[in-house]
Amino acid sequence: MLLVEICGSLVALGYIFLTIYEDNRCWYFAVLSSIIFAYIFFQAELYFESVLQWVFVVLSIRGAISWNSGKTREEPLIPRWMSYKERLTDGAFCIVGTLSLTAIAYSISVSRSISISIPPVVAYLDAFITVGSVVATIQATRKATESWLSWICVDLLASGLYVYKKLYITAFLYSIYTLLAVYGLNKWRAKKRSLWP
Repeated sequence: MLLVEICGSLVALGYIFLTIYEDNRCWYFAVLSSIIFAYIFFQAELYFESVLQWVFVVLSIRGAISWNSGKTREEPLIPRWMSYKERLTDGAFCIVGTLSLTAIAYSISVSRSISISIPPVVAYLDAFITVGSVVATIQATRKATESWLSWICVDLLASGLYVYKKLYITAFLYSIYTLLAVYGLNKWRAKKRSLWP
């Protein structure tokens, strides 16, 4: 499992670097790393994260199409700031999605008489990371600069969860993701040359 985790981490780092530099090939790396991590998280019994990886595969295909469509437009897709309405919508989706996923997990455990042995805060954290990751990826497919802010939050929380689950290499990877997200945010902000709206 250690070799698979290292391989997935290297491919995932390739995805982040290519995204920072707005290279459309990033989405192919995203698909491959998502497939690898779907397997890793399934083996670690992090089922939300495993399913999330398949959502990432679909969103990565959407991202590739979206970013490549800029080549045929008169104005290419460039990093932009989201509107306040988009930010509020994404925030509300994170809250409702987190509460819903946590409720679903607990209702499944009750209906199947499965004892959840993790603290409730970990269940909420697991759900938030899942929902926040979907939101951040959708933001990235639209080249919304806020995607980097979302990733900083999600990656920091995920690092802690993966340490708790003893996925130390993955936790380290997500710590690196956090630093790369800060770098990506600064790079996209500099490219846009605009202040916070």
